[in-house]
Amino acid sequence: MKDLRKLFIDEITETLEKLDPETECLDELSEYPQWLLLVGKHHIDVVLADSESFEGTPWDEGGFNIAVTITNEGGEILGTFCPYNYTSQVWTRNANELAQRIRDALDALENWLEVK
Repeated sequence: MKDLRKLFIDEITETLEKLDPETECLDELSEYPQWLLLVGKHHIDVVLADSESFEGTPWDEGGFNIAVTITNEGGEILGTFCPYNYTSQVWTRNANELAQRIRDALDALENWLEVK
């Protein structure tokens, strides 16, 4: 089940490279793969998190989710997006659900950057 994240690493990287060609997955073998982007003056952190290593929720109660954080050069948080955060649905082990969350998060990021 933990290999579920491997299904999405290439897709996430490909989408993020359109925003910042220098983007790459920092460590796809880590507990939660992470991408760092610089788009204009915006620093963007994208994490494909698993519940156990990200916040300590046991694997049998958790799963995966995507989290996006946007900051300015000084570190001020300008926006953050994590589907179903602070609800009992924050983690999923369903591949289709995770795929939809990833698409939604990346679409929201692209839309946010277009407005800025």
